[in-house]
Amino acid sequence: MTNTLDMVAPTIIFINDNHGGYWEINYAGMVRRHQQDWQAFTFYEMACALYNINRAANSLPSCGTPDATD
Repeated sequence: MTNTLDMVAPTIIFINDNHGGYWEINYAGMVRRHQQDWQAFTFYEMACALYNINRAANSLPSCGTPDATD
């Protein structure tokens, strides 16, 4: 069982490659990659919602919105 104090907020980044790029979402030890924006942001929003349930109970940092400059 994972200690909730060790949880890291979900992250989402865009990675450029030779095929136009893809979104990479990291959450709870998982890495998901999506080429379509709607799939990436749907998964990211779901991960943030699940993370925020634990955050409220354990005073973890907030799950923010993706920063377009990263």
